[in-house]
Amino acid sequence: MRNVDLQMSISAVLSESAQDSTSTFRRSATSAYSDLKREEIDSPEDLLQMNGNRRVAQIIHLRPEALAAYKECHANVWPEVLQQIHDCNMRNYSIFFDQDHTLFAVFTYVGENFELDQAKMKANLKVREWWQMTDAMQTSLIPGATGSVDGPGWWKDLEEVFHVD
Repeated sequence: MRNVDLQMSISAVLSESAQDSTSTFRRSATSAYSDLKREEIDSPEDLLQMNGNRRVAQIIHLRPEALAAYKECHANVWPEVLQQIHDCNMRNYSIFFDQDHTLFAVFTYVGENFELDQAKMKANLKVREWWQMTDAMQTSLIPGATGSVDGPGWWKDLEEVFHVD
């Protein structure tokens, strides 16, 4: 079932609930849930991605001697990098710094295929050049990490435990 079809199915269930008895609503809701299960939803993140939004939070350590250079390069991010971030469906991107030298990045992913968009990001030569520069200023918290381009990752992903709009 496609996302549009699924959204229409859920909308139909909701409108049915206003008109029909509770038992009919429960049967319809169960049917919509079965449709969701066929979509292979394994986690709440999968459901968020179906709706086109996924919040991502990550951390990494900044080398103490690199603070001024890191702030300077991020005050002047290359236009090609900014464009690629946008083209890869990342919005509301911010990086925060604390005095313990932890960088905290957060953004909202609004695309349909996070892994594909991340592969596009990684394939961009200008982004790779940017990462080479900024990786030298950072220390990953992921065991075995060697940089943003090569696995097993560079920034450590965080689990969202609370959110309210």
